Amino acid sequence: MNLADILKRVQEAVDQVALVVRFLALFAIAAGVIILCSSVAGTRYRRIREVAILKALGGTRRRIVSIFSIEFTILGAVAGLVGGVLANVFTRLISDKFLESYFRFDGWSLLIAMGGTAVLANIAGWLASARILDQRPLEVLRGE
Repeated sequence: MNLADILKRVQEAVDQVALVVRFLALFAIAAGVIILCSSVAGTRYRRIREVAILKALGGTRRRIVSIFSIEFTILGAVAGLVGGVLANVFTRLISDKFLESYFRFDGWSLLIAMGGTAVLANIAGWLASARILDQRPLEVLRGE
């Protein structure tokens, strides 16, 4: 075998490993989005009561929207931070143990993960909570 064939086979093996890593990353992201959406949807009834109480105490729609947006942003950013740190740790383990290559911590990917999950958390949160703001406090509190 000549050197070109060896390099071609090595490149094919590296491409296959990269494909598996990408698949696992996408699977983890999809699972995280599903868990995030279900956790936001699961707290819907608690949010209905919170909105009713805040409105009864004089809270404006704008104030309630800002409170929920901050909550969704913090939730998403923390999820992105945890996911980004774990992804970097696992990448380091794979590169050190299996690929024996140099690993450099990627801070930009961590920031992108935090920002992306914060945006996704806001979208998921508002998709689950948008109609809550239109309910009248008296109807909600009488229903309890």
